[in-house]
Amino acid sequence: MSEFSLNIVDDSADIKFDLTKNMINPNAKGGTELLLEELYSHLPADLWKEFNIMQSRVRDEFFDDRPTLLWLHDLPGDPESEHLKDSKLRERFEKIVFVSHWQQDKYARYLGIPYEEGIVLKNAINEIPVHEKPKDGKIKLIYFSTPHRGLHILESAIRVLSQQRDDFEVDVISSFKLYGNEEADSQFQVLFDRLDQLECVNYYKSLPNNQIRERLKTSHILAYPSVYEETSCRVLLESMAAGCLAVVPNYGALTETGTDYAWMYNWESDPARHAQKFANILSHAIDAFWNPGVQDILKMQTSYYNNFYSWNMRKYEWMDFMESLLKDKK
Repeated sequence: MSEFSLNIVDDSADIKFDLTKNMINPNAKGGTELLLEELYSHLPADLWKEFNIMQSRVRDEFFDDRPTLLWLHDLPGDPESEHLKDSKLRERFEKIVFVSHWQQDKYARYLGIPYEEGIVLKNAINEIPVHEKPKDGKIKLIYFSTPHRGLHILESAIRVLSQQRDDFEVDVISSFKLYGNEEADSQFQVLFDRLDQLECVNYYKSLPNNQIRERLKTSHILAYPSVYEETSCRVLLESMAAGCLAVVPNYGALTETGTDYAWMYNWESDPARHAQKFANILSHAIDAFWNPGVQDILKMQTSYYNNFYSWNMRKYEWMDFMESLLKDKK
């Protein structure tokens, strides 16, 4: 994925789809928006033009005369999901698409959405080519997510770790800019300033997805002490497809997304304890990264995520799903 585009054109079918049609914020270019662009780029135009796909945020003006699929990325406690408690309002949707089994279970328990009204189609990514990690120099850690998802835990952990060892550095790519809400960064300015004080940290406000994917090729460890209940996790998917050793907590759908490959630790609600625990496991991960056993597992991990979470596989699940809906309506 090079850049986010506002429309997709299929000259052969003379179809143009405006990706901003159902967006609350047309300027947003985050993971959810990338997923929509990627989905349409992998589906046959004569299939996706038959459906109106809505992502999480629902507005009356978003509906048209086509069957509507609600593709949920949010948590059931989000105010934007409250309307799904009403079975009559759910009838507006041909099907509700969840991005993980964990998410579907939460919506069923919290909002009472019957399982038969939904389907799980897990998120997907474009494959990351096989590459060799740099062996000379320091171990490179990377964090690329919004500041509110655990950056304060990372900063505290790195501050402790930097006093114990100097054989690592950290790329931090974190801002609300990709979501068209850069002004929200101001509340985290003190945190950004603290990161700038650390010599081992390279702080980048925002980078496009294609540049992040290139950085993943030279990164060794994903350092993601999430304090946010992910419903899936594109950060984790791309990092693991790139052969990074992922250090994450067993929180939200990270357990489902990271399976048995991630270095998963028990989540802590207390920030100080969380940071200390995270610093300890990061130190072990740095020590262990080049261990032959770890490298063997990372090779299996890379193959797994580049296959089972690739659009080359997921597109067929979407196609089968959409074609079955069309057959049912005939």
